[in-house]
Order: sequence, then structure tokens, then C-alpha cells
Amino acid sequence: ITCRDWSSDVCSSDLNHRFTVPAKPDLFSGKVDPAQVQRLKQLYLIPYSPSMPSPLETIQTDGIAVASLLMLYLGMLPHPLIPPKYYYTFMKISREFSSLSVKLSPFSKLTPNVEIGPQRQRYTQLRVMVWKLPPVCKSMIFHICDFLESTRLDVPKLSALFTSIFLRPPQGVPVSPNAGSVMRALIQQVHFIAKTINEPVDIL
Repeated sequence: ITCRDWSSDVCSSDLNHRFTVPAKPDLFSGKVDPAQVQRLKQLYLIPYSPSMPSPLETIQTDGIAVASLLMLYLGMLPHPLIPPKYYYTFMKISREFSSLSVKLSPFSKLTPNVEIGPQRQRYTQLRVMVWKLPPVCKSMIFHICDFLESTRLDVPKLSALFTSIFLRPPQGVPVSPNAGSVMRALIQQVHFIAKTINEPVDIL
């Protein structure tokens, strides 16, 4: 399965199947099984019929295979999902997230004086920027983050795994330590960023 073959399929099919129970912790640690890849490809080639169950329903137990194939595909992309020309703008938002997280820390003396308004403003800024991205990038970000959010896996670990796939600096620029805060916000607030809900999720 080539990257081009999978670009639309990943967005429109697999990742619309959200987890209804928490995913296993080893979801993204498995290796790609060539036999599983071929079986998935064959399922995609089956003509769709409204009168029959989706072929994808037969692979719900193969979560590790799908997750591994997703990582393989994303790792083959020549560029991150957020185009490099937007990197500095997202980094500016990430610094604001990091500053806000310090102020909102339960161990900070500033916590009682901080209102929820600034937090919503940061998420709104992130939403505006995501909606300015090219349609294919925006679609993939929404679907993948929705999928990740549904796994209910540890968000910091997911962030560590996916940050470089979503957001990388231009060549020769060091990676910002704040990039992970954008990835965490994309996962935790995907429904707000995708405009399927009107207010951010309370994660405090």
C-alpha cells in the first residue's frame, strides 16, 4: 500500500472507527505484519454495499496492526502534517501554552488568580491556525487526533510519539521543547478545534 493509496483511506475510513473502550497500552508498540497489511488492503478493495456490514468491522480486533500501519505511513511522509512554514506560529502558541500551564499548576501561588478565559483564548488561537492549514493536512489532523483521543492512552506518551510527525522545525532549526504542548492540546481539544463542540474540554 503506497502513501498515496493510504492518504485518503486513513482519513475517511479507519480512523472514523473510534475506540469504545480504552486501548491496550501496547497499541503503538507492535511491528507491522506483512500478512496483516495485505489483508487490510484486500478489505479496502471490497466494493461498498449499504446492505452489508462494512469490511472494516472485521478488523476491529486488529488494532495493533492498524496502528502499526498508520505509524508506518506517517513515518514515510516527506513533511510533517503541519507544513514547516507554519512552525514558528505554532511555536508562539506553544510558548503561551507552556506559560499558562505553569500559572495553572496546582503548586503555583498564582493559581487562584487565573481565570479560565486565557486558556480558552489559547485553544481558540490553536483552532484558528489549524483551520488555516491546507485541507488535506487539516483533515488528517482532525481524524488522527480524534482517533488518538478515543484510545484514552496517556496523552504525554502519545504526544512524545506523534509530535515530530505533526510538527517539525525547518531544516537546521533545533526542535523546541515546547512543541509537545501543541500536540497535547491537539489531542485533548480535538473536538473543540474541529468545531464539533463550542467550548474546550476542561482538563484541569
